Amino acid sequence: MGINNAKNKNCFIVRLFHCSIVSLLKRFYNNEAMKPRKHETMKPSILLLLTTIFFSSCFLTKPAVKKEDQEKKEDKEIVVIDSVKDDDKKDDVKNDLKLLDEYHISVLLPFNLDTVDLFSIDPDEDDFPRTTQTSVQFYEGMMMALDQLKNQGLKAVVHVYDTESNEYEINSIIKDADFIKSNLIIGPVAGKQVQTVADFAKLNQIPMISPITSANNISGNAFFVSMNPTAKIHAQAIMDYAYSKFTDSNIMMISEKTESAEELADYIRSYSARFSHDTINTFYTGVYVDQKKAEEQLKVTLPNVIIIPSFDEAFVTSVTRTLSQLADDYQITVFGMPNWIDFESTRLDYYQLLNLHITDAFFLSRVEMIEHPIFSDYSLTYQAEPGEYVYRGYEIMYYFGKLIATKGLSMMDYLNDEEIKKSCSSPFDMQLVNHGKTDMIDYYENHHVEILRLMDFELVKAE
Repeated sequence: MGINNAKNKNCFIVRLFHCSIVSLLKRFYNNEAMKPRKHETMKPSILLLLTTIFFSSCFLTKPAVKKEDQEKKEDKEIVVIDSVKDDDKKDDVKNDLKLLDEYHISVLLPFNLDTVDLFSIDPDEDDFPRTTQTSVQFYEGMMMALDQLKNQGLKAVVHVYDTESNEYEINSIIKDADFIKSNLIIGPVAGKQVQTVADFAKLNQIPMISPITSANNISGNAFFVSMNPTAKIHAQAIMDYAYSKFTDSNIMMISEKTESAEELADYIRSYSARFSHDTINTFYTGVYVDQKKAEEQLKVTLPNVIIIPSFDEAFVTSVTRTLSQLADDYQITVFGMPNWIDFESTRLDYYQLLNLHITDAFFLSRVEMIEHPIFSDYSLTYQAEPGEYVYRGYEIMYYFGKLIATKGLSMMDYLNDEEIKKSCSSPFDMQLVNHGKTDMIDYYENHHVEILRLMDFELVKAE
């Protein structure tokens, strides 16, 4: 996807989202059985609206509530993938793989329906919060994956929860009777909420997939899987690539003077020792970058490979502006972090001048997007192309849905099953993580990281 398009992608996503919701609202409110009854409190649910597209056997659980209980209620939709009985017992195993007749999958995403008024939204305005847009995209992708898995024989009940944006809601969800029956949990995405659910999953030995949030504070949890690698894994990928592709180069680092940045810089210096006896040269600076001092770190006779392990937009904007002014006199290649492409204040021409490379745990080329199983169906349904998080939702749900369908309650023993990996477009690489403090597994983490290069203002996979 071109960078110019990527920069406008948020607008495209919003308009796609509005288009989807407006058309679905018509279907929703043309169905008399689904309209709110008088004297009942019921919010029109994005979950239900989207579900009607993909499943004919869905229903809404939304009891009437007393006014004083309004703030305590849980926004929850239940999607029935297949006709199932509601007497699921975890001891109902069939063989060594611990296969069940049906599975309960819980999905937790921040739709924030408590703050979104669908009836006041102007389809021509960008009114939906970014978290709501992302959650809806992710949900759409997951539902398409479940549709495929249903056709392959998966029998499951999927419980979808709106985590909103507060800790009270997540504490309420983990006490829900349906949630307690979970065989697989996907989400949530907010840091504190992730920790709360991770503790629940560990206690009850339920596989939990964190689709977006890195496992920065997780330990001793053999049931936790992080799909988004930590910054250290991204840094490792950069170092492995830089030292293999730029053998005769001045490899250096520019880091900001903050505790988190210096911690990551220290890790990079330590990791670089496996490639060179010389400690990687590091230039520490504040947000304002002295051009003269920066130039003193560069070499005229060698390619300069500069690693900038920063996630801060102001710092990255300042550094890239300074380095771009030196690009005519020096060969410069910059390696940055995955969120750089989302920065609004950093100029793309700086990136282009600096031969920017970034990392990303999930990336599909334009060709891969078009050839993906969901592209045609999604485009026909919405008259628009699926966004990035539609693909992410599909890939994650398909991978772990396939795992639980074929391996049952033993799925954690088969996280890198080759047959399942071959059936996915994303080359996930699940690795055991142990921080060395104990002999216990701290968690599992997807270590697949792509190195992307900016060419003609378009991100492509680096060779």
